[in-house]
Amino acid sequence: MQVRRPAAFIPRAAAASCRTGPTRARVGWLRSGGQLRVRLIDQSEVPIQSATIDLAVLPGGRATGSDYAGVPERVTITAPSTEATFVIAAVEDNHFDDGETVVLGFGQPLPSGVTTSLPDTVAVTIQDPGTVATTDREVLEALYHATGGPNWTNSTNWLSAAPLGQWFGIVTDGNNRVTQLSLRDNGLSGPIPPSLSQLSNLQSLHLAFNVNLTGMAPSGLR
Repeated sequence: MQVRRPAAFIPRAAAASCRTGPTRARVGWLRSGGQLRVRLIDQSEVPIQSATIDLAVLPGGRATGSDYAGVPERVTITAPSTEATFVIAAVEDNHFDDGETVVLGFGQPLPSGVTTSLPDTVAVTIQDPGTVATTDREVLEALYHATGGPNWTNSTNWLSAAPLGQWFGIVTDGNNRVTQLSLRDNGLSGPIPPSLSQLSNLQSLHLAFNVNLTGMAPSGLR
């Protein structure tokens, strides 16, 4: 028996339902790294109409406007094309931004006859091109940003001016160098940043039971 995939399915898209006249359609996001595509399709995955859709940078990402470039104010989709493509690029601004995100959505008002429903946003993590973490504090900040720190179960003192030894899960030596990092079962999600290997005094690392955490820990501490 032949199994057919529903024509309206878009893999890996943060898509929103829309209605254009009497025809049901969706406007949504597809992404590949920093490349983003805005798509407007009907159930047969053919273009509905030409449309200009405003884009908006939304709260929730820690990246500022000086950290990235390439986000247009609006995109235009013109039949017979079903999508518009643009690329977000990180900008070197002499500030450590690795792991920060920019969150994009659709501006308001949308074109006449088009409405959206959640989810209709996409988050892109910045890969800082030039600046590297040079201190234990910067490495921990990158870990926080890359693994959804605002949603951790416990993030007491993280990103604060408090000594690192007072940050939840951190033990330091007499020189304020990180020797233990324990965030077991703490709601971390996303990739482990490579900069974690720069914690040169780290002796103990515990990240187990964070089911949405991806990537490899430093080789000496796996």
